Amino acid sequence: KGPPTPTTRHNRTPVPPAPTLLLKYTTPTHLRKMAPNRLTLMAMCGAVVVTLTGSIVSAAPMENPTAQKIELPSSTGELKPIVQTLSALPEYSTLVAAVGATDDGGAIVDALAAAGPFTVFAPNNAAFTTFLELNGLTVEKLLASPDLSTILANHAVAGKFTAADVLAMDLPIEVETLGGSKLKIEKVDGDIIVGGQKVVQPDIMATNGVIHGMDGVVMATDPQTSDSTDDAKDELQPIVETLSALPDYSTLVAAVGVAADSEEKKIVDDLVAGGPYTVFAPDNAAFTAFLEKSGMTAEQILASPDLAGILGNHVVAGKFTAADVLAMDLPIEVPTLGGAMLKIDKTTNGDVLVGGQKVVKPDIMATNGVIHGINGVITVPTA
Repeated sequence: KGPPTPTTRHNRTPVPPAPTLLLKYTTPTHLRKMAPNRLTLMAMCGAVVVTLTGSIVSAAPMENPTAQKIELPSSTGELKPIVQTLSALPEYSTLVAAVGATDDGGAIVDALAAAGPFTVFAPNNAAFTTFLELNGLTVEKLLASPDLSTILANHAVAGKFTAADVLAMDLPIEVETLGGSKLKIEKVDGDIIVGGQKVVQPDIMATNGVIHGMDGVVMATDPQTSDSTDDAKDELQPIVETLSALPDYSTLVAAVGVAADSEEKKIVDDLVAGGPYTVFAPDNAAFTAFLEKSGMTAEQILASPDLAGILGNHVVAGKFTAADVLAMDLPIEVPTLGGAMLKIDKTTNGDVLVGGQKVVKPDIMATNGVIHGINGVITVPTA
């Protein structure tokens, strides 16, 4: 018999069982144009925040949080990734032990060690002590719980959001966690409250995101999806399979297949296994025009050592529909999986331009993101 149903300090009603899907990468829908020295839009690296009604959030005037950013340099003066940063903080040793104790802890560690960015809401040791007392658990029982992986994943969301970023949102909002559950974020008396728990140590900076120390263990709610939504999702395919079923994109699919066998195949592997992503997909006519302009043959481009990088510069982290893009404060620049900065703009007649190419077939939906057909191959300077 497993441990009793958890309750939180702020709400002693039973919490619904955690979902079985642990690391579902989704993107919150709050996007705003950042200052130039912030690389324009860090939220585009996988962060979208949606309101309770699912509408796009408009940014309120930025407030100045009282806490300063905490930067923990390594021996070389560099910041460390999220997991290593937490490991260096004694007050989060229980959380670090929990990450290491999960049956599939490697998946969680790998996720948080990836490029990200991520925002982690980290319960401190005192928070875990209170959580254990409220639920009649010991540390050993918690670490052995089959729900531990999901509990941990529900403390992380895609995208890097500092305290100032959160306070600038139209709170309250709900965001989806890496565990696939909904997490409510609100402001109470100037404090940021996440899943009913207060942020007490904001802005612990890491190379791949930011950590906010919490005074309690977050218990997110199960996502509410209808049968019709589930059925519609079952009919969708992943991005690569979706493109493979569209004859107009056969040249792109061939290029992806060649890149998958190259030394630079990580970009393709990420596109197949991860997500969500937004892909700006040149159609066959776009590739024909590109080859003619560059004086190359199809065989030459498929044999190019730059092929994987070119493909990677057509992909950004996060799922952004045409409506999401048009709701942004354009023009913006966003980082691609290929490491370059990609300009997104809108013409006076409402067309979306990505890297100078026009979106001609928007919102081709896939299980791990969305595809927008474009009328040209994007060529951007490498980072």
